Amino acid sequence: MPDLIEMEARAARAAKRIEIMKKIESLQKYQVDIEDGMNELHKNKQHLHAAHELYLGQWTGEGGTAYKELAGDLNNLNLKMEVSGLETIDAISEEISRLLQELNSL
Repeated sequence: MPDLIEMEARAARAAKRIEIMKKIESLQKYQVDIEDGMNELHKNKQHLHAAHELYLGQWTGEGGTAYKELAGDLNNLNLKMEVSGLETIDAISEEISRLLQELNSL
């Protein structure tokens, strides 16, 4: 029959496993949310490019210049968000890997 100290150690390891599994599940959900957001961003970017191609030649003068500047700003913002999203997904993947290693070591 296992002694009390051994039973407490098993219970502590089981609790730690549960804690780690909850963290992994949460991170995986967060990763999916970010991927969904990036997919939506990609769709919006496609719509923006289609509209840009449609209207670019029609706008001249100050309005055309302002439109081109705004389109450039939106493209830069989209690029920054894509890079940030990819970096965040990579960081989450690394953390999940670390947690899986910790889980396997218990």
